[in-house]
Amino acid sequence: MPRIHTRIKRKLGITSSRKGRFRNVEGKNSAKTFSTEDKAKEYALKTSKLAEGSFNITKAKKNKRFKIIKI
Repeated sequence: MPRIHTRIKRKLGITSSRKGRFRNVEGKNSAKTFSTEDKAKEYALKTSKLAEGSFNITKAKKNKRFKIIKI
């Protein structure tokens, strides 16, 4: 079995002592964030196809970015 790079282990949440033996590991999932409220709103309306009142935009990542939350 090929060796797994440390960067990939961090992404998958595997300990470094596993030596590449793992099964049923899902990667970390975090919310998509945007640098401005306008970009977040545009993404929600066009890409995610959400209605105008069906989502809220809240601050994320030390109040420097914004994320979309469905109502």
